[in-house]
Amino acid sequence: MRATLFGLTAISLVCTSAFSDQTDDITLSQQNEKNNLATTVINVPKNSANIFDDYRAKTASIVNSMTLKQKIGQMTLPKYNFIKTEDENGTYYLNYNLFKQYYIGAVLAAGGEIPDGTSVSAGMYDPDAYLTATAENWKPLIEGTNNNSPVITLKNGQKVTIPLLTGIDAVHGFHEVLGNVIFPQNIGLSMTHDPKLLNKIGQVVANDMLQIGFNWTYSPTVAISHNPNWGRTFETLGSVPENALKDTRAWLKDFNKLIKMVRLQAQAY
Repeated sequence: MRATLFGLTAISLVCTSAFSDQTDDITLSQQNEKNNLATTVINVPKNSANIFDDYRAKTASIVNSMTLKQKIGQMTLPKYNFIKTEDENGTYYLNYNLFKQYYIGAVLAAGGEIPDGTSVSAGMYDPDAYLTATAENWKPLIEGTNNNSPVITLKNGQKVTIPLLTGIDAVHGFHEVLGNVIFPQNIGLSMTHDPKLLNKIGQVVANDMLQIGFNWTYSPTVAISHNPNWGRTFETLGSVPENALKDTRAWLKDFNKLIKMVRLQAQAY
């Protein structure tokens, strides 16, 4: 489950800080010759303890004003199929008002959920459904979501709108939209040993998401594979932590366009 209020500030601050020049090296796992563990080093901001200071007071004010129902709603992550309503003719349509009614914090366009202009497909990767996966059908989905963000009334009477996190699996390309580029799986990309290439791929994915309006993607998958028999090996960045770290940094470097959008949404409220 995800909370929009916390998610927006956390994603924007952590991601933009991850590439700050003002960083210290922190060793996550020490070299151990006996069990052959690799040393992994990441950079974190020197003042990382203070990166949330600008948001703490506002966050506390909003959370302290929430009812239990509102807090539960903010910690809820439904799929779009769960916000459908049946009309008098037995036809299901997307009822965006449910986001406001239940104070939902985030929504996920899960695998196989493709918009057709009124609703979303229920089948898992139904080939026919993808014929309606146009940008023209995706954009109203996000607009309807954003236009129905929950509103919280603070104790002083002020009303605060909390934008939803809109998530989708755009891992090796934003493949849910007709005409977008699909890249090889992570394991194939890692084999190129070309961080600059992954950087360009990250730019393409971020730009494609911005065109539709999604502000949250489940990527990149920063995973290490030690046994090729594992069924998700194809989603990893290989077996060498140092290489995976380089690839991840390169991938995310130009996600800043997407990150800035999320940060602006957080600051606006």
